[in-house]
Amino acid sequence: NPTSYMDKKGMWIGPHYESRGGVASVIKTYHENGFFDDSNILFIPTVEDGDKWTKFTRFLQAITIFIRNIRHAKFVHIHVSSDASFFRKFIFMTVARMRGMSIIVHLHSSSFPSFYQRSGSIGKKMIRSFFRNSSRILVLSDEMKTFVHSLDPVLDPVIFPNPVNYSGQSLNGQTPHAPYLLFLGRINPQKGLV
Repeated sequence: NPTSYMDKKGMWIGPHYESRGGVASVIKTYHENGFFDDSNILFIPTVEDGDKWTKFTRFLQAITIFIRNIRHAKFVHIHVSSDASFFRKFIFMTVARMRGMSIIVHLHSSSFPSFYQRSGSIGKKMIRSFFRNSSRILVLSDEMKTFVHSLDPVLDPVIFPNPVNYSGQSLNGQTPHAPYLLFLGRINPQKGLV
């Protein structure tokens, strides 16, 4: 019931944590570690796995909850990726801006530069406006920081790594004797790995 969240001071916007994809897995890590229970944050899922009708219904629910709770919140944290994710989040950004909220944009997509390049002149203008109207921009790598800065020299994104669950032990239950690196995901230059 959205009315039970009236004391929340911030809202997070992103895909449902049970969905597939990198952004959803990040949000799932926060969820599994009790972040939304222990913090003053209302998480509003904007999309979930399913057919077009399921996705559209989830979006309508999200925008309704967002508008219903916006007068109580001080800021919104928008998790954004490429393509449809961007255009959904642009709507939330526009509403938040009209309310004068502080807006944190959290860019997750390593393919965002190619999304920007294949966008037409109007799309590119929307993307630049999206970042310019944010209070803070979070990115995952030096490459994304350089890309966002290239859109406008005034933009100064901050590198904010994804969270991980860590037990302090290696996968086989033994305490590691040497440094190990475990990476789960696609290896490409945009993620700063090669």
